[in-house]
Amino acid sequence: MSVVSMRSVDILTGCMRDPTAAAALKRQQMALQHSLPLGSYLLKPVQRVLKYHLLLQVRATQSLHLYLNLISLLADRSVTRGTIGKTDRQMIVSCQ
Repeated sequence: MSVVSMRSVDILTGCMRDPTAAAALKRQQMALQHSLPLGSYLLKPVQRVLKYHLLLQVRATQSLHLYLNLISLLADRSVTRGTIGKTDRQMIVSCQ
């Protein structure tokens, strides 16, 4: 766990040792109808860190596909532009 997460867990543990704070947290949890204790929510960001590399892989793959599509479109356009230029030149020569 990171230093921030450890500090958050320590603060929550300290709050739960105080009967008044623990009762207030319990009341709020019941009012919100949350079945999981507050500590379980503190661990989720740490668990998400393990998934970040997957997100980056997906984004990199999407960027590569976008780049390859752009190159393909530019290549097609230059071929089309070359064809149009050739056709125009032929028309100009035949009109003279």
